[in-house]
Amino acid sequence: MSVPAPYSYVKRVCKEFLMNEWNSYWKNSTTGKRTKEILPSANLDLLINNKYAIYLFTNHRPFPAYLCRFKILNNPDCLCGEHADVDHYLTSCMYTKDYHLLLPTGAARTH
Repeated sequence: MSVPAPYSYVKRVCKEFLMNEWNSYWKNSTTGKRTKEILPSANLDLLINNKYAIYLFTNHRPFPAYLCRFKILNNPDCLCGEHADVDHYLTSCMYTKDYHLLLPTGAARTH
């Protein structure tokens, strides 16, 4: 006699399997080092669907340093003359001073 598994059980087993696969892929990936500092493991509770937060975590898109890598801009520097990546804007740019964050100290900062 065969007893079908309840939907909730199948859903939980599938979710656990997929999360294990995702974490395994995330741990073994050689890319995304900056994001791994912020989100060390895959977690459904931390999924981000705000594109601006993703830009900050990944250091991609609207920053001159990123756009210069793809020859969209010719100069990777900010108007103030420093290298214009997300860390610059969040910590040292005179034009974004009102929004600055504190710099991590010691080994926590790898960039």
